[in-house]
Amino acid sequence: MAAIHAALVSTLQARGADETTARIAADMAISIWRVAAGRWLHGDDSTFAAEVRDVTGQLRRIAAGSHADAEGEAAAAPL
Repeated sequence: MAAIHAALVSTLQARGADETTARIAADMAISIWRVAAGRWLHGDDSTFAAEVRDVTGQLRRIAAGSHADAEGEAAAAPL
């Protein structure tokens, strides 16, 4: 994973991101991949792409200050 992280950081910097932004984005991309892959490998019938979309949505809700519970109800994010 370290090589993938380094490649992501390098590519993002080549596209104009500063080092801190590139590192944060690479960290989040790898975290999304890890969680989505784990759910996909141990899940029932969901696709990997669907898991990536779901995890990305959860991260967006967390960043916005809320998250949805299992029923889709928004709740305050613990920070």
